[in-house]
Amino acid sequence: MPLELKADSQIVLTRLPEIAGLSQVYFLDLRTLSGKGELVDHNFYCLPLSLNTRDEEKANWFVTPLKQYADLTSLNSLPPAEVKYKSKISSKEDRSFISLEIENTSNNLAFMVEVVVRQKLRQKAVAPIFLEDNYFSLLPKKKESSAATFSLRTWKATTQR
Repeated sequence: MPLELKADSQIVLTRLPEIAGLSQVYFLDLRTLSGKGELVDHNFYCLPLSLNTRDEEKANWFVTPLKQYADLTSLNSLPPAEVKYKSKISSKEDRSFISLEIENTSNNLAFMVEVVVRQKLRQKAVAPIFLEDNYFSLLPKKKESSAATFSLRTWKATTQR
């Protein structure tokens, strides 16, 4: 059944069940599909067991400080993932287009993969660049496609520094 919402509205579709034995940080891969089963939207969440604790007594009109931050320290011990990519570059007039296929070939989560475009290894990143996705996570053995656009003038200026 199709669902339509007006701007700035909300609805509770379901609640996450209680899951015993979760680690300090767990992940939620949320995908919204059309009535035909086609992917409409995809969000990936990193969720801690212990949430931020707000200090409502010290809140003012522009900020609510925190008494305690969520515990995300276990992210520091995530096992490494192996990520490979293929790229295709094309140009039209003064714009360059890069299409990317990025694959997590490991059995571990590739958390917060950052796409950086450089003309040569160890050079500064091309900027400004417009990326479809600049930080994303890849589940084990999964692939994602992405794209980027930048000015050829930017590319040349980057190489002349």
